[in-house]
Formats: sequence, structure tokens, C-alpha cells
Amino acid sequence: MLYLFNPLPEPSLRRVIANLERSLRTHPRAVFVLYHNPLLEHVLSESAALKKIVRTHHYSLYASTGQTRVEA
Repeated sequence: MLYLFNPLPEPSLRRVIANLERSLRTHPRAVFVLYHNPLLEHVLSESAALKKIVRTHHYSLYASTGQTRVEA
């Protein structure tokens, strides 16, 4: 579980999500991202590694999609 409360400017959040995607490609696993006060939600929505599960006006919840698995 990764909890974010609108923590970073957009370029930094993009780097965090890119690092998460890279980690999921290397070590596939279930990951959930709870983004509270999702002002930069489009950054997470653009990720192929994450799928939005729930959205309210206070938060969005994303889960890893499984599309990041490394093919043998």
C-alpha cells in the first residue's frame, strides 16, 4: 500500500510512478495506491501499471494491473 496526500509537484510524482512501474516489472506483485486529495490524478491514470478501483471527491484508489509482469 502506497499512501499519497498530494505530496509532490508533478515532475516528482511522475518519477515516483515511473519507479513504481519499474519495480512492478522486476518484482510483479499486488500494489494498492491510495491517493488522497488527488490534484494530479492524471499522472496515475496515465500509468499502464495502475487501474483506478474507486474514486470519491476525497481520494482515488488504484491497484496494480498485472500488465507489468515480465514475460519469460
